[in-house]
Amino acid sequence: MATGALMRGLVDMKPEGPVVAEISLEDAVRLIEEPLPGESEPQLVIEGDQLQVVRPTGFDARATVAGRPAKITGRGVELEGPLVEVDRGRNRMTVDGAGRMRLPLAGGGLGLEAIATTGGAAVAAPAAAPASGPAEPLDVTWQGRMDFDGLTARFIDQVVTSSGEGRLDAGSLDVVLDRPFDFSQMSAGNSRGQADVARIACGSGVKIRNVSTTADGSQSVERLYIRDLVIDRTTGNVVGNGPGRLENVRLGQAPGFDTPAGLAGPGQQPQQPASPKPDELTYLAVDFQKGLSGNLGRRVLEFQQRVEAIFGPVASWDDTLDPRDARGLPPRAVKISSDVLGVGQTPPLPGMRRGSMEMYATGNILVEGDTFTGRSSRLSWSESKDLIVFEGDGRSDAQLYR
Repeated sequence: MATGALMRGLVDMKPEGPVVAEISLEDAVRLIEEPLPGESEPQLVIEGDQLQVVRPTGFDARATVAGRPAKITGRGVELEGPLVEVDRGRNRMTVDGAGRMRLPLAGGGLGLEAIATTGGAAVAAPAAAPASGPAEPLDVTWQGRMDFDGLTARFIDQVVTSSGEGRLDAGSLDVVLDRPFDFSQMSAGNSRGQADVARIACGSGVKIRNVSTTADGSQSVERLYIRDLVIDRTTGNVVGNGPGRLENVRLGQAPGFDTPAGLAGPGQQPQQPASPKPDELTYLAVDFQKGLSGNLGRRVLEFQQRVEAIFGPVASWDDTLDPRDARGLPPRAVKISSDVLGVGQTPPLPGMRRGSMEMYATGNILVEGDTFTGRSSRLSWSESKDLIVFEGDGRSDAQLYR
């Protein structure tokens, strides 16, 4: 059924009867495709100011709708924009201009919670939800253009998408599904189950913010700034090109990277570090120049080239630590400079509520605390073991001094 203030049509007179070849409508346009037998919801609803449909009853129907905005909805899919084109034969959909897209997915959007590599929760590798489960939507807005061929959706210019407690901002975003979206049925996956995100690639400046919560209620907040980023959700592998910065604030895990208690100068008594509070907030920031790589399922990230990290307690979720503060480092804060730095989280040990953080560094390592300094070629630290290891390379020894 189609309605509008003005309607024009082209009808082909065929032996089997007249067939609508083309239809155009203007002003308060609304086109509703009849529901399938046994269903109450229409397959497709198109609304806008102008609409042109070619071969509306054919498998290769093509529709162009303009509006402020034009809207296309059907079976969980929602699309808005100033000019929307749908080519059912080529299985393509495009939006020229700023718009919004909502697409049902099995796995609940992009899975941005997986970047919580340094937080307190143990996050498993992303996996698709069962086909019988409820479909969660992927909601994306953009300011430039959108092209979707049923398998890959490309969004251009000031792209914003959210998933659970996570939000991603980027100049461009490619979302690759694990199975094609069939426009002829207006559903992703159909009888084979709902589609899920297999891979995302974002570029031209990327910002991700995520809030994760463990089973015992402890929270962590992650912020990632990077030039471009690729996440393979089927394997968990992640690769990004810098420069970039990762920030993490977590609750309930106090810093274990304390000043060595036995380190003292001549005639001085060893200084005992202050006892950390079990419910305090811990801040970690890592700046890097070349890039990052790792696996989100195994909860490991490695940062390369001219890496600078700072780690220590903070008073609030919005507080930060500045490694270049002229006043020096605050108590119990530690700064690390190296060529390569790895950060990860191990699974919880028996009897422990949370996993523990681990770090390793290689190449030109400089570690500065509020009361000590260390230099080495290799460094490893385990929060669960409360152990820091400085290693030389055979040509130069590790050094630790006040």
